[in-house]
Amino acid sequence: MNRSDMEDQNIFRDMLLSQKMITESYNTFANESLTPALRDELLNLLNDEHKMEAEIFDEIRGRGWYPTAAADPDKASQILKKYQK
Repeated sequence: MNRSDMEDQNIFRDMLLSQKMITESYNTFANESLTPALRDELLNLLNDEHKMEAEIFDEIRGRGWYPTAAADPDKASQILKKYQK
């Protein structure tokens, strides 16, 4: 990995950590909103931030910088059934 790749990797990791902090904050703000209108707006913003976080995560994974193991299909199916009740 060359120096430029390392710099890119650090930038993307910082972006992902920042998005995680932003979503935590919006979640807290939405939970503590005094009015439904404010809560709805914060939830809309939270959703937008989650989309950005997912895009960053997908890019990092696509570059091989965030390896994840594949889930066992049987276990995933069991968990899905458990929470669909």
